[in-house]
Parts: sequence; C-alpha cells; structure tokens
Amino acid sequence: MLGDARDLDVLISTALRKARLQHPGVAGMSELLKACEQSRDEAHRRLSEALRSRRYRNLLLGVAEIVQVGPWRLDGSRRKLRESRFLDFAERELNRRLKKLTAKKKRPRIEGQRERERHRFRIKAKKIRYMFDFTNALSTSKSAAQARKELKVVQDALGAVHDAVVVEQLLDQIQAGQVRLSFPATIVIGTPPSLDGCIERAVAGYRKLRELGSIRL
Repeated sequence: MLGDARDLDVLISTALRKARLQHPGVAGMSELLKACEQSRDEAHRRLSEALRSRRYRNLLLGVAEIVQVGPWRLDGSRRKLRESRFLDFAERELNRRLKKLTAKKKRPRIEGQRERERHRFRIKAKKIRYMFDFTNALSTSKSAAQARKELKVVQDALGAVHDAVVVEQLLDQIQAGQVRLSFPATIVIGTPPSLDGCIERAVAGYRKLRELGSIRL
C-alpha cells in the first residue's frame, strides 16, 4: 500500500509534471492529471486506513515486545553478541553485506534487461545505506562516509530507472479503455530521464564500492 501511494506521488510530481511543462496544451493532459490524482487519493485513503487498523497496531506492539522482552535477551548462545560493542557488530555486518552486494556477478544485475533483478539490487543497496545512517553519529570514518555516498549514488540512479518503468505500468492501467487519455499517456511515457545515464552512474558507484574494499567505523 505504501508503494502504491508513493509510486502515484512520483508519477504526478515528476513524470507528469515534466511532460506538462515540455508539452503544454496537449489534448487530454488535464483529464489524465485528474485521473492520476483520483488514483493517488484512493491509494492514500487505503494506506491511511491500514495505518489506523488493529492489525498495524498489533504489528508495532509485537515489534516493541520483541525488542524489550524477546527470547533473544535470555538466549545464552547470544550472550557474547549482546555484550559486544555496537560499532564492532555493525562493522562486521556492513562489510559482510557490502561484500555480497559488490561481488563481480552482481554487475549484470545493474546493466541487464531484467528490471526485477535491478530493483532487488537497489533495495539491498538502500538497506545497507540506511544501516550506515544509524552509525553516522558514532563514526567519523572516511571509508564509511565514502561507502554511504556511493550507495546513495547507486540507490538514486537505479531508483530513477525503476520509477520510469513504474510510470509506464501505472499509466497503462489508468488510461486503459479511455481513448482520450491514450495520447497524453504516450507523451508522458515518451519523456523519461536518460536511463542509459542512470545505469552508467549506478555502475560507477558500484565500481567505487568494490574499490573501497572493507570499511572501518
């Protein structure tokens, strides 16, 4: 639900806005905008409803319970881990994940034709970047700062590629069966960012992460 609302926000605020600025006066563009806004409002309504649901409250309470009184706090086999320094644990875990992310076999996932694999790669890079953010206030490491920077490059570049794919899919759904919306939808789909440039930036970020090797916190 969060993804649906976010994707429609991106469609309206970026792709549709850019197309309207570059192609003012296109017949049916206002109707397309209205249809997109209606879809966005419905997606936000569903999201708001889910966030107010008992199921979501139970999820939050469950997470809090695990953190405060979960079995892991009494597990004797994890005592050493519980008593270790946070930065020591974080450094090991970040290097483990970075090593997997930057393996040679992962480069084709950036440059290949399978968007699902590229998107999964981006999600893994985003998770590692957020992990770095948790250590930001505790570490002044230059290697960690560089890794965080390159992960953001990869995340942003591949995010632009994924957004372009999602925009096309959303517009196909929104304009289905509505002839008047077909032409403006084609205009919006036909004005994406430079996807080749995005891929090149992502590969450059990936290459710099490989060159960094192990990081210190």
